[in-house]
Amino acid sequence: MALAAIAPQFSGSSSDDVAVAAERTATSAVVDVTAPGSVGLEVERAALTSELNPNVAGEEKLSEVMAASGGNVTAIKSTSGLLDRPVKSNRITSPFGHRNNPTGAGTMIHGGTDYGVACGTEVYASASGTVTVAGWAGHSGNRVMVDHGDGLETGYSHNTKVLVNVGDKVKRGDLIALSGTTGNSTGCHVHFDVIIDGQFKDPAGWL
Repeated sequence: MALAAIAPQFSGSSSDDVAVAAERTATSAVVDVTAPGSVGLEVERAALTSELNPNVAGEEKLSEVMAASGGNVTAIKSTSGLLDRPVKSNRITSPFGHRNNPTGAGTMIHGGTDYGVACGTEVYASASGTVTVAGWAGHSGNRVMVDHGDGLETGYSHNTKVLVNVGDKVKRGDLIALSGTTGNSTGCHVHFDVIIDGQFKDPAGWL
Protein backbone atom coordinates (compact mmCIF):
# COMPACT_ATOMS: atom_id res chain seq x y z
CA MET A 1 0.00 0.00 0.00
CA ALA A 2 2.85 2.41 0.82
CA LEU A 3 4.50 1.79 -2.56
CA ALA A 4 1.26 2.39 -4.37
CA ALA A 5 0.85 5.76 -2.65
CA ILE A 6 4.26 7.13 -3.75
CA ALA A 7 4.76 5.21 -6.97
CA PRO A 8 4.15 8.02 -9.53
CA GLN A 9 7.61 9.62 -10.09
CA PHE A 10 7.31 10.76 -13.72
CA SER A 11 8.11 14.48 -14.22
CA GLY A 12 5.40 16.45 -15.93
CA SER A 13 2.69 13.94 -15.02
CA SER A 14 -0.81 15.18 -14.35
CA SER A 15 -0.51 13.87 -10.78
CA ASP A 16 2.51 16.14 -10.17
CA ASP A 17 0.67 19.14 -11.64
CA VAL A 18 -2.27 18.57 -9.35
CA ALA A 19 0.02 18.20 -6.31
CA VAL A 20 1.97 21.41 -7.09
CA ALA A 21 -1.23 23.36 -7.68
CA ALA A 22 -2.65 22.12 -4.41
CA GLU A 23 0.54 23.09 -2.56
CA ARG A 24 0.48 26.61 -4.05
CA THR A 25 -3.16 27.04 -3.10
CA ALA A 26 -2.47 25.90 0.45
CA THR A 27 0.53 28.27 0.80
CA SER A 28 -1.49 31.20 -0.52
CA ALA A 29 -4.29 30.43 1.88
CA VAL A 30 -1.89 30.42 4.84
CA VAL A 31 -0.48 33.86 3.90
CA ASP A 32 -3.94 35.34 3.42
CA VAL A 33 -5.11 34.13 6.79
CA THR A 34 -2.09 34.90 8.98
CA ALA A 35 -1.23 38.41 7.75
CA PRO A 36 -4.39 40.15 8.96
CA GLY A 37 -4.11 38.28 12.23
CA SER A 38 -0.59 39.61 12.88
CA VAL A 39 -1.70 43.17 12.17
CA GLY A 40 -4.55 42.78 14.61
CA LEU A 41 -2.12 41.42 17.18
CA GLU A 42 0.11 44.50 16.87
CA VAL A 43 -2.89 46.80 17.34
CA GLU A 44 -3.92 44.78 20.38
CA ARG A 45 -0.40 44.98 21.80
CA ALA A 46 -0.33 48.77 21.34
CA ALA A 47 -3.66 49.13 23.11
CA LEU A 48 -2.48 46.87 25.93
CA THR A 49 0.74 48.91 26.34
CA SER A 50 -1.29 52.10 26.65
CA GLU A 51 -3.61 50.44 29.13
CA LEU A 52 -0.87 49.04 31.35
CA ASN A 53 1.57 52.00 31.22
CA PRO A 54 0.13 54.95 33.16
CA ASN A 55 2.68 57.34 31.63
CA VAL A 56 1.50 56.50 28.11
CA ALA A 57 -2.15 56.71 29.10
CA GLY A 58 -1.61 60.02 30.88
CA GLU A 59 0.17 61.54 27.90
CA GLU A 60 -2.55 60.38 25.52
CA LYS A 61 -5.18 62.01 27.74
CA LEU A 62 -3.27 65.32 27.86
CA SER A 63 -2.75 65.30 24.08
CA GLU A 64 -6.44 64.67 23.44
CA VAL A 65 -7.53 67.49 25.77
CA MET A 66 -4.98 69.92 24.33
CA ALA A 67 -6.08 69.08 20.79
CA ALA A 68 -9.74 69.53 21.71
CA SER A 69 -8.96 72.97 23.13
CA GLY A 70 -7.45 74.06 19.83
CA GLY A 71 -4.16 74.86 21.54
CA ASN A 72 -5.83 77.26 23.99
CA VAL A 73 -4.90 75.89 27.41
CA THR A 74 -7.04 78.44 29.23
CA ALA A 75 -10.10 77.01 27.45
CA ILE A 76 -9.70 73.61 29.10
CA LYS A 77 -12.57 73.25 31.57
CA SER A 78 -11.37 70.18 33.46
CA THR A 79 -7.62 69.91 34.06
CA SER A 80 -7.68 67.37 36.88
CA GLY A 81 -5.38 64.40 36.25
CA LEU A 82 -3.63 65.87 33.21
CA LEU A 83 -0.25 66.08 34.97
CA ASP A 84 1.58 63.66 37.26
CA ARG A 85 3.17 64.46 40.62
CA PRO A 86 6.90 65.21 40.30
CA VAL A 87 7.71 62.80 43.15
CA LYS A 88 6.20 59.54 44.34
CA SER A 89 5.37 61.05 47.73
CA ASN A 90 2.12 62.96 48.19
CA ARG A 91 3.29 64.69 51.40
CA ILE A 92 2.64 68.39 50.86
CA THR A 93 4.41 70.75 53.28
CA SER A 94 3.22 74.00 51.71
CA PRO A 95 0.36 74.34 49.19
CA PHE A 96 -0.20 77.03 46.58
CA GLY A 97 -1.41 80.42 47.85
CA HIS A 98 -0.85 82.93 50.67
CA ARG A 99 1.45 81.93 53.50
CA ASN A 100 3.85 83.39 56.04
CA ASN A 101 7.23 84.13 54.51
CA PRO A 102 9.42 81.22 55.70
CA THR A 103 12.67 83.15 55.20
CA GLY A 104 11.57 86.69 56.02
CA ALA A 105 8.90 88.92 57.52
CA GLY A 106 5.25 89.24 56.54
CA THR A 107 3.24 87.11 54.15
CA MET A 108 3.76 86.09 50.54
CA ILE A 109 2.05 84.30 47.70
CA HIS A 110 3.49 80.83 47.27
CA GLY A 111 3.40 80.18 43.54
CA GLY A 112 3.63 76.40 43.66
CA THR A 113 3.32 73.28 45.79
CA ASP A 114 6.08 72.02 48.08
CA TYR A 115 6.56 68.27 48.52
CA GLY A 116 8.46 67.34 51.66
CA VAL A 117 10.96 64.67 50.63
CA ALA A 118 14.51 63.77 51.61
CA CYS A 119 17.38 65.38 49.72
CA GLY A 120 18.36 63.19 46.77
CA THR A 121 14.81 62.00 46.07
CA GLU A 122 14.14 61.34 42.38
CA VAL A 123 12.19 64.08 40.59
CA TYR A 124 10.20 63.16 37.46
CA ALA A 125 8.76 65.10 34.52
CA SER A 126 5.01 65.61 35.01
CA ALA A 127 4.39 65.37 31.26
CA SER A 128 6.35 65.17 28.02
CA GLY A 129 8.02 68.28 26.67
CA THR A 130 11.24 70.23 26.06
CA VAL A 131 13.60 71.38 28.82
CA THR A 132 13.93 75.18 28.79
CA VAL A 133 15.76 75.74 32.10
CA ALA A 134 18.31 73.39 33.65
CA GLY A 135 20.57 74.94 36.26
CA TRP A 136 20.97 77.69 38.81
CA ALA A 137 18.04 80.11 39.02
CA GLY A 138 18.66 82.42 41.99
CA HIS A 139 16.19 81.97 44.87
CA SER A 140 14.83 78.83 43.12
CA GLY A 141 18.22 77.16 43.41
CA ASN A 142 18.90 74.43 40.86
CA ARG A 143 15.78 74.55 38.72
CA VAL A 144 14.33 72.60 35.81
CA MET A 145 11.55 73.92 33.59
CA VAL A 146 9.75 71.90 30.93
CA ASP A 147 7.69 73.41 28.12
CA HIS A 148 4.77 71.12 27.22
CA GLY A 149 3.49 73.28 24.38
CA ASP A 150 0.48 75.57 23.93
CA GLY A 151 1.46 77.75 26.90
CA LEU A 152 1.73 74.94 29.48
CA GLU A 153 4.96 74.73 31.51
CA THR A 154 6.08 73.03 34.72
CA GLY A 155 8.90 73.93 37.09
CA TYR A 156 10.92 71.92 39.62
CA SER A 157 13.07 73.90 42.08
CA HIS A 158 15.68 73.62 44.89
CA ASN A 159 17.26 70.46 43.46
CA THR A 160 20.56 69.03 44.63
CA LYS A 161 21.38 67.89 41.11
CA VAL A 162 19.93 68.59 37.66
CA LEU A 163 20.04 65.56 35.33
CA VAL A 164 18.91 67.16 32.05
CA ASN A 165 20.09 69.91 29.74
CA VAL A 166 18.32 72.77 27.99
CA GLY A 167 16.85 71.47 24.73
CA ASP A 168 16.44 67.89 25.93
CA LYS A 169 13.20 66.14 24.99
CA VAL A 170 11.74 64.39 28.01
CA LYS A 171 8.82 62.04 28.38
CA ARG A 172 6.28 61.87 31.18
CA GLY A 173 7.89 60.02 34.08
CA ASP A 174 11.49 60.63 32.98
CA LEU A 175 14.00 61.28 35.77
CA ILE A 176 15.07 64.95 35.52
CA ALA A 177 16.61 65.88 38.88
CA LEU A 178 17.38 64.93 42.47
CA SER A 179 15.65 66.97 45.15
CA GLY A 180 17.50 69.22 47.55
CA THR A 181 17.49 72.50 49.46
CA THR A 182 19.39 74.87 47.16
CA GLY A 183 18.46 78.52 46.76
CA ASN A 184 15.99 80.20 49.11
CA SER A 185 14.96 77.10 51.04
CA THR A 186 14.51 76.01 54.66
CA GLY A 187 14.88 72.26 54.10
CA CYS A 188 14.87 69.39 51.63
CA HIS A 189 11.83 69.51 49.35
CA VAL A 190 10.62 69.89 45.76
CA HIS A 191 8.87 73.12 44.78
CA PHE A 192 6.56 72.30 41.86
CA ASP A 193 5.08 74.96 39.56
CA VAL A 194 2.36 74.82 36.92
CA ILE A 195 2.52 77.82 34.60
CA ILE A 196 -0.17 78.74 32.07
CA ASP A 197 0.67 81.47 29.57
CA GLY A 198 3.21 82.88 32.04
CA GLN A 199 0.82 82.82 35.01
CA PHE A 200 1.43 80.57 38.03
CA LYS A 201 -1.53 78.30 38.75
CA ASP A 202 -2.40 75.95 41.60
CA PRO A 203 -0.85 72.57 40.69
CA ALA A 204 -3.57 70.78 42.68
CA GLY A 205 -6.02 71.50 39.88
CA TRP A 206 -3.84 69.64 37.37
CA LEU A 207 -2.87 66.54 39.35
